[in-house]
Amino acid sequence: MIYLSLGSNLGHRLENLRKAVSLIQECCLQHVTYSIVLETKAILPPNASQNWDLPYLNMIVCGDTALSPQTLLQTLGEIEKVMGRPKSHPKWSPRVIDIDILLYDTVCLSTDYLTLPHPELLNRPFFLHLLALLDPCLNHPSNGLNFGTLALEAFGKTSAVFLQSFSLQPRYMGVVNVTPDSFSDGGLHFSTEAALQCAHQLVADGASIIDLGAQTTRPGSQQWGPEVEFERLQPVLDTWYKDAYLKAIPVSIDTYWPELMVKLVGKYPIAWINAVQCPLDEYALSAVARAGCHICVMHSLSIPPQRDIHLPVGELPMASIEIWFDSLLVRLRKCGFEDNAVIFDPGLGFGKTVYQNWLLLKQVEFMRKWRCPILIGHSRKSFYEAVSQEEAQQRDLETLAVSNYLRECKIDFLRVHNVRMHQRFFATQNCLESCYAH
Repeated sequence: MIYLSLGSNLGHRLENLRKAVSLIQECCLQHVTYSIVLETKAILPPNASQNWDLPYLNMIVCGDTALSPQTLLQTLGEIEKVMGRPKSHPKWSPRVIDIDILLYDTVCLSTDYLTLPHPELLNRPFFLHLLALLDPCLNHPSNGLNFGTLALEAFGKTSAVFLQSFSLQPRYMGVVNVTPDSFSDGGLHFSTEAALQCAHQLVADGASIIDLGAQTTRPGSQQWGPEVEFERLQPVLDTWYKDAYLKAIPVSIDTYWPELMVKLVGKYPIAWINAVQCPLDEYALSAVARAGCHICVMHSLSIPPQRDIHLPVGELPMASIEIWFDSLLVRLRKCGFEDNAVIFDPGLGFGKTVYQNWLLLKQVEFMRKWRCPILIGHSRKSFYEAVSQEEAQQRDLETLAVSNYLRECKIDFLRVHNVRMHQRFFATQNCLESCYAH
């Protein structure tokens, strides 16, 4: 069994790790298992630049390979290069990705370019901890001690092995409502400063993409025009793309105004347009596609949703949604979108009865037929009233239960408010799933 360490402290750290794991599976390892992700303080030499003091995300990937240690090392170097790590760089400096061979079966090796086991392994408590979580009975090839023992000793020598933990899957869309009246957090992030602080926190909590919305779609809300939305979004986006931390994070814009979409993708490097109402005019769709922007399309019958406007009672919701999306996908392809640039959102809470929402959740695997990424926006929504009397802000537990089900269905993106709670839950679950059972 081969054990690799992965670390990142530049750019979109979690996404860097995801990409590295994917490339490792593609290029060099089979039967791959991976650990949870730990955030740790940077290890720095004396008098290092303060700019280097950026926390790392670390994990371990293990699997089998037919490659020799030398060829494996070369292949990992190519992966680092593909991901943007320069060939020469100062030791200890920040990096997009760092991949090392920790263990190669029981091989002990010492050459000018490769030492096995990794010479710093015993000095990295967080890697000892991750190895012990994967297999506490695994022995260190040099000293014969198992990693359960080594990790316990390391814990006794340091007060904090890691800062917080994450799981690579699922991926989360964090929500920042730049509005005074959203149903879940209206007014909390209405100012530019508050919106940016919220985005910083969501990214630190483990969000993969941030959805900025400047117009609430809660039932009964007043709908403002595209000019008002732009006035709310512009100062946030202007600051966003000057922020060294945030500019690496993909931005989604939650809107249904075609003219606003065209204006924003022409002015900023927006990653997604989250179109909460269709159909859209072909001029706007073509402009979004030409900008290289993805589009997330949501099934809805009215914006804002109204309780008396919904699919026919007793009708299977997926039947109507299938007809709608089949037709829409044809239009989107004609406007220049590849299928992997179209994200499908079935629109929970929009034009469905409470019972149809629950039935739709049970039909999510059917949505795989289109081979498009799937996003589910289920966080704190009113259909939870079927099982809970909690107010919207208190529905994170119900949301988490549905998220757990959706992860099992391998849904690509979950749009949630409480990203940190989700990361804590799924890091714990990931730890159980990756632990070796003797």
